[in-house]
Amino acid sequence: MKTLRAAVIGAGHLGRHHARNMASLAGVELVAVCDPDEQRGRQAAEAAGARWLADAAELPLDLDAVSIAAPTPLHFSLARALLERGVHCLVEKPMTATLAEARELVAIAARAGRVLQVGHSERFNPVLDLLPGSAGAPRLIEARRTFPHTGRSGDTSVVYDLMIHDIDLALYFAGSRIQALEAAGGALIGPLEDWAHCRLVFASGCVATLMASRVAPLAMRRTVIHADMRTVDIDFQARRLGVFDAAGAREAQAGNEEPLRRELEHFAGCVRTGARPRVSGAEGLAAIEVAERVLSCIRG
Repeated sequence: MKTLRAAVIGAGHLGRHHARNMASLAGVELVAVCDPDEQRGRQAAEAAGARWLADAAELPLDLDAVSIAAPTPLHFSLARALLERGVHCLVEKPMTATLAEARELVAIAARAGRVLQVGHSERFNPVLDLLPGSAGAPRLIEARRTFPHTGRSGDTSVVYDLMIHDIDLALYFAGSRIQALEAAGGALIGPLEDWAHCRLVFASGCVATLMASRVAPLAMRRTVIHADMRTVDIDFQARRLGVFDAAGAREAQAGNEEPLRRELEHFAGCVRTGARPRVSGAEGLAAIEVAERVLSCIRG
């Protein structure tokens, strides 16, 4: 198995975990961690056994793959430059800062023939491995994602900060196009939305209600899926699955494997085989399209 030469761009709250996990993958050599903040960058690089670089322009030319965990406004320019020089990219969510950038980035990846994966890590939560077989198409999806105020992410709307996870999951579970959308939200602490609710009506007849808040008293990441013959309660935080159907009620507990590690392992596998990622640029673009519609509805 060829050793993949990889790098991580961004050594902040999430980037340092990208570096730690990337360095631990079999068949992957983490060559560099790139961050303009020397103290933060060096700390993450040294902890992962890699070299620190201040500027992404200094990254070696022989890289196979890069994980981008830099601030969202930088995602497009970084990923574009890397894809155009033949490097496979995993880009943290949201994939880009604007819908136009997302569309262009998907096109660039297609032209370059390179993997573009988007960091919707909830799709790699081990609790999803416990989902039962088909019990009919979803009729109602209810998702709640809340966190207490931390002071982080005040420069982005809660729609892009939190709700976009459940937008992606709703699109995945429903497997249908959206026919109608309603949304409400507002700012409580910062200048941008701190809470948001939306209702999605799919062509299949499924309805999804999503609620996100970063000013809640308790943290919660929970989705309930109602189908004709079964209700499934997914607790992403506790990694616990409840199933309610004609056979009664039962519960299962997933393991503690880190979703981010599973996501990066999947990315490395796609780079090696050329397989389409579970969350490709197309899925990342679809989530941004809906997020933009939600924000447009909220802001009028």
